[in-house]
Amino acid sequence: MAGLPLEILGAHSLDARSRDRSPDRTRRIYLTEELSRKQCDKLCIGLAGLPGMLARLRDSHESSPRLFKSLVLQPLEPDECKRVFQFALKESKEKNGFETSITPEARNLLAELSEGYPHFLQEFAYCAFEADSDNVIDVTDVNNSLYSENGAFDQLGRKYFDQFYTAPDSDDYRTVLDKMADHSDNWVSRADLIKESGLKGGTVDNALRALKNKNIIVQNEMTSGLYKLPTKSFGVWIKARAYPAGLESGDSQRSADERVWRP
Repeated sequence: MAGLPLEILGAHSLDARSRDRSPDRTRRIYLTEELSRKQCDKLCIGLAGLPGMLARLRDSHESSPRLFKSLVLQPLEPDECKRVFQFALKESKEKNGFETSITPEARNLLAELSEGYPHFLQEFAYCAFEADSDNVIDVTDVNNSLYSENGAFDQLGRKYFDQFYTAPDSDDYRTVLDKMADHSDNWVSRADLIKESGLKGGTVDNALRALKNKNIIVQNEMTSGLYKLPTKSFGVWIKARAYPAGLESGDSQRSADERVWRP
């Protein structure tokens, strides 16, 4: 038997403590024995996940990270996002028997919304496709799909954002997230968070420490005391929770950009 590639997606969510559970040990032993039985002595393991994955590897065994070559996958560039749309609409035409197109403005907006993250891109694009009724996806379709029931932000909230927002054990910590959302994904200082939240300095410090340790926020490594949310979409979703009435797609008094980024 030739070499075997083994790829594990979402490896950041694996619990290092699982090594103490007998079912996991059983599966690990079975894999080793099965490979030996098939005389497979070449095994390539690939792990894909969020930055916290390396910390989880280190928790399982101090030397684990040395076994892997670390590759940082950057978000997709705008042109790469646009190629994704082309491939998807081409496949849609083949399956449905009719063509669906997308306007340049809608394409650019979807690419901006996704921030280059493939999962976000898929969710925003799919919801816009579902909202379309004339086989031409335009900015109106995109905006109508964002805040509707079971729309893009609703889906992202259930699948991704909600677990981070509800992770803190304290409402004060969520208050810090709310105030960070007012700054989108821009850097905000500890001093500003204390002033804007009305919380005591020690409470804000504890919140920032806990949120950083759980990889919910990002700390500026170059400048002390600066923090930000990991994505712009997370900030919009947080604000959508606080001001749902202001995010209805029917609000014709706001531009598309305002509805998307400045609720």
